[in-house]
Amino acid sequence: MPIHRAVSRLLKPRSVAVVGASDDPRSIGGNVLANLRRAGFAGDLHLVSRTKAEIGGHPCVASIDNLPVGLDAVVLNLPQEAVLDAIAACGRRRVGGAVVFASGFAEAGPDGRALQERLTGLAR
Repeated sequence: MPIHRAVSRLLKPRSVAVVGASDDPRSIGGNVLANLRRAGFAGDLHLVSRTKAEIGGHPCVASIDNLPVGLDAVVLNLPQEAVLDAIAACGRRRVGGAVVFASGFAEAGPDGRALQERLTGLAR
């Protein structure tokens, strides 16, 4: 796939999943969801929550592996230790791109940099 098509899927998605979705607008997952609604996102929206069956009337699935194949973009709001597995799951679901809200990677020193390099390899 040409790089401009891959970037377009992330920047102008027709389908988005929010992993770590929340109904609390003070949380990252809740803020992302509120911003999508406020911006009038009209595409397919999928929510992933381990603890909620629905948020704001929108059904949730328990894991990335339960998402449809081929989503354009996934927003990951997860602890650092869950990110690598989440990116691998996104690969299995053929997601176009991911935005990761997590700390503990290159900014955390050599160990974090090594994790970030693994993350980059998985994403490719």
